[in-house]
Amino acid sequence: MSELYILIDQLQDVFLNQFTDSRKRIFFLYIFSAFVISFIWLKFFKSYKYNEIVNKIFDRKVYFSLSAFEDYFLAIINQLIMVIISPYLLTQLILATFLFNLFHKLSFSPHLYSGLFSNLTIAILFSSIFFILDDFARFYVHRLLHKISFFWVFHKVHHSARTLNPLTVYRTHPVEGIIFSIRGALVQGLLISIFVFLFGSQVDLITIYSANIFAFIFNIAGSNLRHTNIEIKYYSFLEKIFISPYQHQIHHSSLPEHHDKNYGVVFSIWDNIFGTLILSKKVKEVRYGLFKDSFPEKLSFFYLYFYPFYESFKIMKNIKYKLNTPLFKYINFAKIIRTFTVSFIFFLFISPLIINKSFSNEINIYSHRQPFLINPFLDLFTKETGIKTNIVYAKKGLAERLQAEGRNTPADVILTVDISRLHVYADKNLLASVSSQILTKNIPVHLRSIDNTWFGLSKRNRVIAASVDRVKKETVKTYEDLINSKYKGKICSRPGSHVYNRALLSSIIIAHGKEDAEEWAKQLVNNLARRPQGNDRSQLKAIYQGECDLAIINHYYFGKLKYSDIEQQRKWMESVYLIFPNQEKGDRGVHVNISGGGVVKYSKNKDLAIKLLEFLSERKAQTLYSEINFEFPVNPNVKPGEKLSSWKKFREDNVNISKIAEFSNEAQVIIDKVGW
Repeated sequence: MSELYILIDQLQDVFLNQFTDSRKRIFFLYIFSAFVISFIWLKFFKSYKYNEIVNKIFDRKVYFSLSAFEDYFLAIINQLIMVIISPYLLTQLILATFLFNLFHKLSFSPHLYSGLFSNLTIAILFSSIFFILDDFARFYVHRLLHKISFFWVFHKVHHSARTLNPLTVYRTHPVEGIIFSIRGALVQGLLISIFVFLFGSQVDLITIYSANIFAFIFNIAGSNLRHTNIEIKYYSFLEKIFISPYQHQIHHSSLPEHHDKNYGVVFSIWDNIFGTLILSKKVKEVRYGLFKDSFPEKLSFFYLYFYPFYESFKIMKNIKYKLNTPLFKYINFAKIIRTFTVSFIFFLFISPLIINKSFSNEINIYSHRQPFLINPFLDLFTKETGIKTNIVYAKKGLAERLQAEGRNTPADVILTVDISRLHVYADKNLLASVSSQILTKNIPVHLRSIDNTWFGLSKRNRVIAASVDRVKKETVKTYEDLINSKYKGKICSRPGSHVYNRALLSSIIIAHGKEDAEEWAKQLVNNLARRPQGNDRSQLKAIYQGECDLAIINHYYFGKLKYSDIEQQRKWMESVYLIFPNQEKGDRGVHVNISGGGVVKYSKNKDLAIKLLEFLSERKAQTLYSEINFEFPVNPNVKPGEKLSSWKKFREDNVNISKIAEFSNEAQVIIDKVGW
């Protein structure tokens, strides 16, 4: 039954996402902008009357034509086909990961230029090159679809349209869809791997609503007008740089003088270089369709999908290679090509079975936790289960990436820190509900979601660090004590907007209400010794250097520095002791946050993904959390490691961790208001 729900969700994604995903050509804002631009063009440049504008834009002869209904039919069927085949197509992430690892094996120095340029500079450079290179690849592949007869029989399905409307963009044969999918994977995968290799985690796309900013601008500027009956032309100098809507309509024309012209998608520069550019001013008339072709006037499902295969076999049958050299004289190349094609088509049908088998014993992890922190766990998991793990790490943007990938994602598991980050995945409906007795037994109910979409895997306490020399023990016992005026100018903190502090403030809202929480935050800011800055390590260093006497930190930073291999960091900790706040009888206890994970909704290996989460909740992994990362186990049956066990016992705030995420936005409003 769960598989049926997944299929229904996939079909909803297929159809609704076309209008709600900004990376799709018919995103509702792009359609709306096309109507607005059409209105402006017809009213102010062509002097149409209002009724003429309406009749032109919503021309029944266009949208209710046989050709248009073919477009609608193809758009639906093609998307259904992609649901089936897309999981088995090469993706840019798989290729990028492969190339990145290959560069390492070739002994290049990774992240060679990391930190040399600002994040914004890298993002602008990556977004621009990504957009330009992708556009050139589209141009060149499009040109090959016309020039090579074997490809043309599939591409002409698109050119068989006798009228144009925005959905004509989806009037393509599935073979063409596969070709363009491979093109995208090759170009984008290569570019991603090179940039990540050179610049590391600095690589990011500048996006608007998850779309590349340049692609968004192109689409909002009327990309859908190229497949309409609105003949919008640019000035000639602009048409030598950008393809106008009318230039693309010329490309669709069947008139002989328009053949092999204007292949470009965004830029016409490529056409200019390859000698295939024609400007709008040189064209007086266009005619759509395939006048000298074998397609009938009314195109059935058979002609649109199966006739191209028939024609492709005819082409291969007629191929004759006459080579004069004795070596090739008796070789039947036509037969070889036909055999290869039949084998290739057969492979397409059986490849899902092959691929599923090849990848059936490995899982892909999207992680906000740095690889060196989780590799010991994953190595042990692989050793005990034989299941291989692959990690994609990023500080931010993984939820957006997962949402953009949808059902095509290679990810199986999400691992992250902070309850609010886990809630982002849950709120975006990116996680699958898991049925596991092991997980529900090992993880207390207040540390997992009510629908079992995410699970806490380790606990981290937000504690108070105090100077051994300047803060007497038992003088600070609660978070509320920090706002006492006697500590004015004596407290250090990282910015309040960081997820750790935001979660702490959420817990105070739950305990005392919004007004008291705001007053607490306001007084805390008044008591700061310096502006909020740095990470938790830097707060501990500031106590050692005498900049402040108290600081708010996550407890495990104290453990990591106390047992650090760096002598200077161990020295810092000699000047600091920890306070686990709010321990008096009847008080709520120290604030708890979690690291956690969940199974990706569209995971292809859900059973293996669940096995990983179960493993991370069991004794061996839970002990590793405390011994390596100094985090407390979530499994109540597992005692912390030796070093953590030596710390003073304390009581935790057992509020349902989901509530912390629910109040996160209110906490952020307060943080912004008081300037924390």
